[in-house]
Amino acid sequence: MAKETAKTEITFNGVTYPFYRTMRGRYDYEMAGFTTADMLVKVSAQLAYIYFQVRDCAKHAKNEIKVSLNEFIDAADEELLEVYARLLEKENEIANKEKLSDQKGGDSGKPQEETAGNKASTT
Repeated sequence: MAKETAKTEITFNGVTYPFYRTMRGRYDYEMAGFTTADMLVKVSAQLAYIYFQVRDCAKHAKNEIKVSLNEFIDAADEELLEVYARLLEKENEIANKEKLSDQKGGDSGKPQEETAGNKASTT
């Protein structure tokens, strides 16, 4: 079964776009000279990360965002930064759900292993 992808939405200039992590977004972010560590200390890095991700997500949704990184930053507000926190929440929800599923034996269709307290029944 494919791993579930965490998704949320972002509204920019009155238009709502999907927002999730993509490899192209990450690549473009790194090619712009930013690192993952920059996300912890630089607002510019946070805005750039959001921009490159939403730009790729919007392209896949056939609703391209038609502004440059500088224009995106000029129009950004504090609320825009919250999209990343929302995405992290969704990722945590999915991780917790998968962890719970794994603890319950998941739905892999495989029989549970026989243990001393769980002998296979032949009746």
